[in-house]
Amino acid sequence: MIAQVLPWMVAAKKYVAGEIELLPIANLETDHDELDDAELAAVRNVMSSYRTLQGAPVPGCTLVQFSGRSALEDLTDEELDTARTMVELACFASLSRRAFFGSLDYANATRFTFYQQRLGSGGFVTLAPRVREGRALHAQSTTGLAISEPIQVAVKGRIRIDEPLWIALCDLRSGFPEPYRRWHDAILGFNAANTDSDDIGPEAEWVLMAGSFQRLLEAQSKADDLADAFDRALTPAENVACAQSARRPNCKGDDSRNLRWAWMHEFYRLRNEYAHGKRNSAQNQAWNQQEHLILAAIAFPLVAKVKLQELGYYTLTDSDSDRIDSFECLADQEDFFAEPPGMKGTGDSIYSRLLSEASDCRARERMIAALDSNGGSGSNEG
Repeated sequence: MIAQVLPWMVAAKKYVAGEIELLPIANLETDHDELDDAELAAVRNVMSSYRTLQGAPVPGCTLVQFSGRSALEDLTDEELDTARTMVELACFASLSRRAFFGSLDYANATRFTFYQQRLGSGGFVTLAPRVREGRALHAQSTTGLAISEPIQVAVKGRIRIDEPLWIALCDLRSGFPEPYRRWHDAILGFNAANTDSDDIGPEAEWVLMAGSFQRLLEAQSKADDLADAFDRALTPAENVACAQSARRPNCKGDDSRNLRWAWMHEFYRLRNEYAHGKRNSAQNQAWNQQEHLILAAIAFPLVAKVKLQELGYYTLTDSDSDRIDSFECLADQEDFFAEPPGMKGTGDSIYSRLLSEASDCRARERMIAALDSNGGSGSNEG
């Protein structure tokens, strides 16, 4: 039998896409409606080795299983590959909706660390750690075995997944396999850049995300070409021109260019130095390293959603549109990490206020459109 577990997170609910289900177990000490006694005992046996930073057993986990099948049955190599791929897509769908700047609704790719663990008998499990030439299999007693959660998952957040996005990516994978390979490459790169692990430096994250943008947008390995493609893909309700920007980025002599073009151009231009081993750039920058990385983390999922909509697999939500409309406004802030005036508590940030403004603007436009469709005035009764 093989247990497929996500030990560092409990999903907010049961999620389903294609043939894969993510089944949350909030409390391993209590019964579960969808697991029989033998299955639950086997899961407890496996999970007894996974520990919190304090050394206590993790209280819950999420199982990965095929719909209509036991969570603990033998799987073919192809099925194991399918499960791994679907977890990567679920991870991306979760990263796409996370909030930033102090919100509790936060996730990173490490929360989706996926273990496919073969169950032995008599209190043994089979571990398959990765080595340079592949994987090394060895049996290990569960007694005294401790696998500690990484420090970056100590930042707890509600693990929610953008289910329509996950389903859309699943449909793309099954219905459009040729371009999906390019999407898969881009998503894997983005996920790898968003683990929050100190083992992956910001320069490596930068190179990975730049490559993801380039792969998804099918752009040449040139800053101009990628900036043009990005500018076309992410179109807000109102543009911010470089000439109007407080950041005053390098727009290559054309201040009429949009700020998003200038951001991507600078992002990819600096990527070239990092990719060639130069960690400290002498080039002028309108945005610092941390600002660049968070803007990339916000922008890439939006580009993916826009492209999925163009392919007919996804429909942008109001929340997606709010993020698109807010992107250039956020990039134009002199310090978008600063506390907003009159900060109202956890989750209140310059970015959250920009999102609220975009949402309010959309609501006003709809109200005006509704009034116009009704002749520009309400009824007078009485």
